[in-house]
Amino acid sequence: MKRWTQGNRYRGKVRRWVGASGSLSARLAAAGSTFSVQVLNQGRQSLYPDEARALGLAGLGAGYVREVILRVDGAAVVFARSATRQPQSLGPWRSLRGLGTRPLADVLFRRAGIARRPLQFAGLTPVDPLHKHVARRWQQAAGEALAVRALPARRSVFVRRGAPLLVMEVFSAPHAPWCWPTPRPESVKRLVLRNNMKIEIPEKKKLVYEMIIPIRWGDMDAMNHLNNGSYFRYLETCRIDWMCSLGFQPDPRGEGMVIVNALCNFYRQLEYPGDVLMKMYVSDPGRTTFETWGTMERAENPGLIHAAGGATTMWIDYSKQKSSDLPDWLRALVS
Repeated sequence: MKRWTQGNRYRGKVRRWVGASGSLSARLAAAGSTFSVQVLNQGRQSLYPDEARALGLAGLGAGYVREVILRVDGAAVVFARSATRQPQSLGPWRSLRGLGTRPLADVLFRRAGIARRPLQFAGLTPVDPLHKHVARRWQQAAGEALAVRALPARRSVFVRRGAPLLVMEVFSAPHAPWCWPTPRPESVKRLVLRNNMKIEIPEKKKLVYEMIIPIRWGDMDAMNHLNNGSYFRYLETCRIDWMCSLGFQPDPRGEGMVIVNALCNFYRQLEYPGDVLMKMYVSDPGRTTFETWGTMERAENPGLIHAAGGATTMWIDYSKQKSSDLPDWLRALVS
């Protein structure tokens, strides 16, 4: 049986990775050109005995579990498993349900009120049930058997409003990218940051709405092209127009949508005069959220995308200022 300890006994290149503090996802993103999250499984699952103990549960039980593969430049490198008590996945850790393909680090290291307990380490050997579980998931996701018999693993408990969330990361790749990212000149760092911040809209999405928006003279800036802020206004207009087309009118006394982030990638300039063909898509519905995406083309030249953006959209009760479950009619529409 594996034993979790607070001593990092690994050697070689992987030692620094296993013992590193902060966000593993951010370090992996810096180790390659592209970083992605592949969701393997999410929902109610039986917990392993040591997981139940770490979550303060007496005996065996079930919890809410999310399993993912972290990839660098397309290669699978880390298996991650997060678990919390089922009721707490509807309370302090409800954001776990709506992550989609975003890394859990977006919650753990960017929100206030979350404390992390010390890291624990273990080597998973083939006789461990958890090793066998990881091997099965890895085979399904990567299409190949594990090349490492003893798997370096670490885990820690994150606590939010008294509720624990156990996060385990298994360093399953035999070699890359366990070379530690080397420091870069400031000019190169700025370029890498810019590239890592560019989030392309997903291939798997559902078209739900189209509209035409005329470019106004007042939307331009001093450089004689559409001002950056106008792109976000167009995305907002399309989002609200789509909801109104469904017969839903925003009501501050009832329920409706808010966005919790926004992004836009600019590919080609848009200039006055002209009309913008907006296309809106949806994807990744969670319990209270879904993703909205928008593309912008010139109406007279459809097919050539000038800009694309998106936002994580949350359904809330305006009067209570709290998130609320997506209505059945909306969930059916965005699924």
